[in-house]
Amino acid sequence: AKRIVFAGKLSDTEHYGLFLLTIEDGSVVQIPTDPGRDYVSPIFLPGDKIMFTTNAVVKNMAMDANGAAIDPDPPQHVDEYERGKTIQIGTINIDGTNEQLGPRNLSHRTAPSLASDGRVIFTQWDHLGPENSGHLMFMNTDMTELREAFGKEGTGASNSTLKATEISPGRFVGIATARNRTINAGALVDIRLGIPSTNSNGDVVADQKMSEANASYVMLTPDVPIDNSPSANTIGRYYDAYALNAKDKPDLLVSWADGPVESSVLGAANMSADFGVYLYDTSTLQRHPILDDKGTWDIFARPLQPRTAPPV
Repeated sequence: AKRIVFAGKLSDTEHYGLFLLTIEDGSVVQIPTDPGRDYVSPIFLPGDKIMFTTNAVVKNMAMDANGAAIDPDPPQHVDEYERGKTIQIGTINIDGTNEQLGPRNLSHRTAPSLASDGRVIFTQWDHLGPENSGHLMFMNTDMTELREAFGKEGTGASNSTLKATEISPGRFVGIATARNRTINAGALVDIRLGIPSTNSNGDVVADQKMSEANASYVMLTPDVPIDNSPSANTIGRYYDAYALNAKDKPDLLVSWADGPVESSVLGAANMSADFGVYLYDTSTLQRHPILDDKGTWDIFARPLQPRTAPPV
C-alpha cells in the first residue's frame, strides 16, 4: 500500500481528472487525460493500469461516401430523468498512455471494484421497458466478457445494488436501496454469489457454482429502509462499506448518516446528510465512531494495507 489513485480537480472551472498520491512523501502527480471530460471512481488494475468511469465517448471514425466524418465527436448519452451526462467505464496506463473506453450503456455504469479472481464488479443502470434499476455486473479488466452478477433475475434485496466490494471470493458487501431520493445510500447487504462454505482459515466464501440461481444475501442492517422512505433517527442510511475480515458476521468500515437521509425530506427541512466513518460490528449491529467532520461527507474509508494482486 504505497500509492493512492483518486479523482480531483484543481479549480471550479476544471473537469475532474486522475491523480496519483505517493503516501511516503505526500507527492501528487496528475495522470494526463482529456481536460474537457470528467474522470472519476478510479481503481488500480493488475499490470500498472487504472480503471475509471468517465463521460468521455469513443470517437466515431465512420466516413460518408465523400470521405467526410459522419459524426466525429458524438455526444454522451444523458439519463432519463435529470438529463445529466451518463458515465461509462474506461482504462488507462498509470503513465497516462493507452487510454481505452469501453462500450457504452444507455445509462450509468458506476463504482467499479476489483475482485480477487481478476474481474471487475460494478453497478449498471438498466432502463429497458418497465425495467429501471441498478444491478451488479462483472467484466474482465479489458472491458470484455460482460456477465450478470446479482439482482437481474429477482435475486436482489432491493431495486438497486450499489458500490459492491469483495469480502471474500464470491462474496461482496453492497448498498441495497431505491433508484431515487436516497443519495445512493441505503442498507448494508452481504451478497453470496455462489454456495457458501467455510475455508481452512475460517472465512466464509461463496465462489462455488456462482450463478443468479445460487445467489443469496444476508441483510446486515435490518432496520434500514431498502426503498426511498425516510429513515428514522438513530437508524439513518449507509453510503458505502468495506470488509475488514471474512467472518460469517464481518467487521466493516462504513460511512453512515443519521436521520431521514431522503432528499425530499432533507430539502424541505433545509438540511443535508452528514456521513461519517464508523466501524460496524455486524454481530451486534453496533457502530463505533472513527471520524465525523461535521458539515462534510466522510466516505469510502479504506485501510492502508497490501493485497495480493489478482491475475490479469
